[in-house]
Parts: sequence; structure tokens; C-alpha cells
Amino acid sequence: MKRTILRLFKKLPELLSNVLAVSLAAQISTTPSIAATSFSEVSIIGVLINLVAVPLSGSILTLGFSGTLAGNVAASLACLIYACNDCLVSVLARSAEDAPAIPYAVVETPGVTLPLVGLLFLGCVSAAVAEAVLPEERWRKVGGLLLL
Repeated sequence: MKRTILRLFKKLPELLSNVLAVSLAAQISTTPSIAATSFSEVSIIGVLINLVAVPLSGSILTLGFSGTLAGNVAASLACLIYACNDCLVSVLARSAEDAPAIPYAVVETPGVTLPLVGLLFLGCVSAAVAEAVLPEERWRKVGGLLLL
């Protein structure tokens, strides 16, 4: 990520870089096979929405567990924790609901079939092999060509 997409940003925080890398990797691995073939559309905004969703979901799970433990000690403390958690869940749900309304958030992909997706993944494997076999200065050009 640092040598490709994020090279434009000189000092991107490590946490943001890691969250973006995980989100992008998940999107790349699932988008062609599931979204494009099953639903005939691909979410472009999903990677950016995950920058909000990933940290929020971790906090939501932690607060939910904390509220459960606190409920065994003091119900009023559990209510306070759950109220905070409800706020985070509302932000997460709102971001998921509003994302499709952003212009160009979703791209239509009619005619994408499983054999075509197989060719895409074959290109990805070829690009990964090129990275392992070729000198570093040729990775981008040959890997991009194989992926194309």
C-alpha cells in the first residue's frame, strides 16, 4: 500500500494506512466473485466507508462486552455503556444507509460471469508471481500488465 496507492501521501498515520489496506484487500478479494456476478454492481465507496466501519465495529463489540459485564455488577452502569454503544451503532448504520446515495458510489457490472472472474484472479496470481520472480524495479509494470 505504501509503495502504490498511498505513495501520494507523505505522512499517513500507520493506523489509517493499515485499516485502508485491510479494507481494500477485502474489497478486492470479494467484489469480483460476489458483487459483480450476483448483484451486477460493485460498490466503489465501500473501501472508504470501511474506514469508518472497521474502527466503529471494534468499539461497538468492546462496549457491548463491557456492558454485559457491567450489567452483572450495576444495571445503571450497563445502561450508560449501552447508551454510548447505541450512539456508535447509529453512526455505523447511518453511514451504511447514506453511502449508496453518494454519486458514483456503485458501478453497474452487467454481463460479468464466473469465467471472467476466474480470468481476473488468474491475472492476480500472475502479478503476484511476477513480484516474486522479477527484480523490484519491474514489478509495477509487469504486474500491472498481467493484471490488465
